[in-house]
Amino acid sequence: MRGEKRHRFQIYFEILSALRDEMPDEEKMGCTRVARKVNLAYDRFQRYLDQLVDAGMVVSQERLVLTEIGMEYIEEYIKFGGFLRRTGLVKH
Repeated sequence: MRGEKRHRFQIYFEILSALRDEMPDEEKMGCTRVARKVNLAYDRFQRYLDQLVDAGMVVSQERLVLTEIGMEYIEEYIKFGGFLRRTGLVKH
Protein backbone atom coordinates (compact mmCIF):
# COMPACT_ATOMS: atom_id res chain seq x y z
CA MET A 1 0.00 0.00 0.00
CA ARG A 2 1.38 3.39 -0.97
CA GLY A 3 1.64 6.25 1.48
CA GLU A 4 0.38 9.75 0.85
CA LYS A 5 1.96 11.63 -1.99
CA ARG A 6 4.52 14.18 -0.79
CA HIS A 7 3.99 17.72 -1.92
CA ARG A 8 6.77 19.87 -3.37
CA PHE A 9 7.27 21.92 -0.21
CA GLN A 10 7.63 18.79 1.91
CA ILE A 11 10.26 17.43 -0.48
CA TYR A 12 12.16 20.75 -0.30
CA PHE A 13 12.02 20.45 3.50
CA GLU A 14 13.33 16.88 3.45
CA ILE A 15 16.24 17.75 1.15
CA LEU A 16 17.20 20.80 3.20
CA SER A 17 16.87 18.84 6.46
CA ALA A 18 19.11 16.08 5.11
CA LEU A 19 21.74 18.68 4.29
CA ARG A 20 21.39 20.30 7.72
CA ASP A 21 21.74 16.96 9.48
CA GLU A 22 24.96 16.24 7.60
CA MET A 23 26.54 19.71 7.94
CA PRO A 24 28.93 18.90 10.80
CA ASP A 25 30.09 15.83 8.89
CA GLU A 26 33.33 16.50 7.03
CA GLU A 27 32.38 13.87 4.50
CA LYS A 28 31.29 15.09 1.09
CA MET A 29 27.50 15.33 0.92
CA GLY A 30 26.90 14.47 -2.71
CA CYS A 31 23.71 14.41 -4.72
CA THR A 32 23.36 10.63 -4.77
CA ARG A 33 23.65 10.37 -1.00
CA VAL A 34 20.99 13.06 -0.43
CA ALA A 35 18.67 11.59 -3.08
CA ARG A 36 18.82 8.22 -1.35
CA LYS A 37 18.29 9.76 2.07
CA VAL A 38 15.09 11.53 0.94
CA ASN A 39 13.95 8.55 -1.14
CA LEU A 40 13.85 10.24 -4.56
CA ALA A 41 14.91 8.99 -7.96
CA TYR A 42 18.04 10.85 -9.01
CA ASP A 43 16.39 12.71 -11.93
CA ARG A 44 13.53 13.94 -9.74
CA PHE A 45 15.99 14.89 -7.00
CA GLN A 46 18.06 16.90 -9.49
CA ARG A 47 15.00 18.95 -10.54
CA TYR A 48 14.22 19.81 -6.91
CA LEU A 49 17.86 20.59 -6.20
CA ASP A 50 18.04 22.94 -9.19
CA GLN A 51 15.02 24.81 -7.80
CA LEU A 52 16.63 25.08 -4.36
CA VAL A 53 19.89 26.35 -5.88
CA ASP A 54 17.96 28.92 -7.95
CA ALA A 55 16.18 30.08 -4.78
CA GLY A 56 19.52 30.50 -2.98
CA MET A 57 18.78 27.84 -0.36
CA VAL A 58 21.59 25.49 -1.43
CA VAL A 59 25.00 26.11 -2.95
CA SER A 60 26.46 23.37 -5.09
CA GLN A 61 30.26 23.54 -5.09
CA GLU A 62 32.56 20.64 -4.21
CA ARG A 63 29.69 19.51 -2.01
CA LEU A 64 26.12 20.59 -1.35
CA VAL A 65 25.92 23.36 1.24
CA LEU A 66 22.83 24.63 3.01
CA THR A 67 22.60 28.44 3.11
CA GLU A 68 21.04 30.69 5.73
CA ILE A 69 17.95 31.03 3.55
CA GLY A 70 17.70 27.24 3.48
CA MET A 71 17.91 27.12 7.28
CA GLU A 72 15.17 29.75 7.46
CA TYR A 73 12.97 27.62 5.18
CA ILE A 74 13.36 24.67 7.56
CA GLU A 75 12.40 26.78 10.58
CA GLU A 76 9.37 28.34 8.86
CA TYR A 77 8.19 24.99 7.50
CA ILE A 78 8.26 23.51 11.00
CA LYS A 79 6.35 26.51 12.41
CA PHE A 80 3.73 26.35 9.68
CA GLY A 81 3.31 22.58 10.10
CA GLY A 82 2.69 23.11 13.82
CA PHE A 83 0.10 25.76 13.01
CA LEU A 84 -1.70 23.43 10.59
CA ARG A 85 -1.77 20.62 13.18
CA ARG A 86 -3.07 22.99 15.90
CA THR A 87 -5.91 24.12 13.64
CA GLY A 88 -6.76 20.54 12.72
CA LEU A 89 -6.14 21.07 8.99
CA VAL A 90 -3.64 18.21 8.98
CA LYS A 91 -3.55 15.17 11.21
CA HIS A 92 0.16 14.28 11.17
